Amino acid sequence: MAKITTNFFQRLQQSRMVALLLTIMGLFFGLWFCISTITNLALYEQDATRHAKTLTDGKNNVTSVDVDQIDVNNDNKLIHIVGETTVDEIIVDKLFKIEVVNVIKLHRIVQMYQWQEDDDSNYKKVWSKQFINSKKFANPNQHKNPNLPFTSKVMTAKQVILGDFIVPNLLVKKMDHYQELPMQGLWQEQENLRKLFPNKKIHFTAGSYYIGRDFKQPKIGDLKLSFMAVLPENISIIAKQGSQLGPYITANGGSIELFEYGIFTKERMFRNARTSLFTTGIQPRLESILLIFIGIYIIFHILWVASPSLLNPNDFRGWLLALIISVSLTLSVISFSWHEYNSTIGKVLFTLAVIILYLLKFTYKPQKLVSETIVPQKSEN
Repeated sequence: MAKITTNFFQRLQQSRMVALLLTIMGLFFGLWFCISTITNLALYEQDATRHAKTLTDGKNNVTSVDVDQIDVNNDNKLIHIVGETTVDEIIVDKLFKIEVVNVIKLHRIVQMYQWQEDDDSNYKKVWSKQFINSKKFANPNQHKNPNLPFTSKVMTAKQVILGDFIVPNLLVKKMDHYQELPMQGLWQEQENLRKLFPNKKIHFTAGSYYIGRDFKQPKIGDLKLSFMAVLPENISIIAKQGSQLGPYITANGGSIELFEYGIFTKERMFRNARTSLFTTGIQPRLESILLIFIGIYIIFHILWVASPSLLNPNDFRGWLLALIISVSLTLSVISFSWHEYNSTIGKVLFTLAVIILYLLKFTYKPQKLVSETIVPQKSEN
């Protein structure tokens, strides 16, 4: 294989027109890879700095207020409130006639025992909340899933209260502290299930229902029915006060509407928001380093094919060179984007980029000069 590759490169180098064309195409593709990645990274950092400015503006203008007393003087201002949520309504699952009180969300969970196919057309039996369409299987006749008779569903209270304030729906959607809500095994529950499944056995076990012949030996089409709920608990909110809580628009056009479980000070909430901004930015920045590295490696490889006297990118030093340049470029783009928001951060990141770029000296391996030995000619007598 190595011999075939070597012969290919040798023929490629001998055909100057083909080599020139492939070199131009390779360089264009590598440069496009780098430029598009740097552009996307710069746009992402602009959004990140805008979000950071929004958080700074909000931190400087937020006011902590009493959750049990609404002061109209704070209308359209950014406020910070904490307390325990309450719900004054009954959530009903009409399908099973299940009623719960003092619950923010009721989640009906339906699982069916089904066939599942992997990429190699192997089959196994699994419990799944989603219907697996067996018609798309390679062998649909041998592995057939029945239709899911009813689906999982989330039912949410119409109004969640925090003191004298109404929690906005956008924040209610973020409430995801689900707890298991054991069913009671009441006659009415079982009667409703028997009407839906007149020809199947119904078992009540561990606070949930099993619909099938034997829950110890499940068969395809058997069902499990359970419920989970989001109960009222302490939360902290930073949002704009108005007829109801909502997003606060800062001077730079950013939007603030923060929510956390537990009792937190306004300073802690903004600190957590900044931490979240940093952690969510780790993945796209690492992806940028990888993509720029690939683009630079392509460029190096094309140049090496065109001129083998250059550094071989397949060597460790070639990989190290591409990695150092990609990391340095990524840090430089980030530093330029953050310099306007915080000059100290910008300077530190740029200094780090220069220090990393200095490591290029270790990828350079000077060629040793071979001394030429002159053999004296014999004189003819």
